[in-house]
Amino acid sequence: AEENAYMESEQYILKKLHDIIIPELKFGPPETISDAIDFFKQASMDFDRKEIPMEQRGLSFMLKLSSKTYNEIPYGPLIAPTIPTVEAHSICMWDALKLVCDATGMKFYVRGYWVWIVPLVDPISPNNDKGK
Repeated sequence: AEENAYMESEQYILKKLHDIIIPELKFGPPETISDAIDFFKQASMDFDRKEIPMEQRGLSFMLKLSSKTYNEIPYGPLIAPTIPTVEAHSICMWDALKLVCDATGMKFYVRGYWVWIVPLVDPISPNNDKGK
């Protein structure tokens, strides 16, 4: 029963990603993927269905950044990729995430109650079609 609820939550999140429409999306240097995630958190609340109570609106995001590596051993600070100039109007959250992830070498997927944003070469992310 718990796994069913978990899968249903993923379907609910996937539906929200397609249903939430962002009127205007605009990023560019020096903004990073972290800034985009902050924007997506707020936009998911602002543009979620109005009949949903405010405390239940929006989506939860988890950002995993990579660190610099030397011979596969991490060193140095985590790297938040800078977003090149991207713009869109009346774009669904799914497409907005895809646009920003493509521009920054990241990818996203839905797992449980969260939208995960990870490096494109993240070895831990699931290999499925629930995300980009």
